[in-house]
Amino acid sequence: MLSALSVSDNPELKEALIAGEINLVSCPKCGEMFYAECFILYHDSRNELIAFVYPLSFQNQGAQCKMKMRKEFELALETLKKNKR
Repeated sequence: MLSALSVSDNPELKEALIAGEINLVSCPKCGEMFYAECFILYHDSRNELIAFVYPLSFQNQGAQCKMKMRKEFELALETLKKNKR
């Protein structure tokens, strides 16, 4: 699962991400709060920034996540027209 957020369209999402409020969900039965274990593609077109944010539980797999992110980013660039980059 991968979520994407664009702070250019919704600047308040940047603060929510920094505050740890993105992907925070509650159990419908007990109400306990927890983080959904999914990746986030962060995009800030004004600052020409794309970041791949992965869950803390993947910290031991950081190198593999970075390689996967790089491959997927390069594939995305190949599929975009030059004027859309």
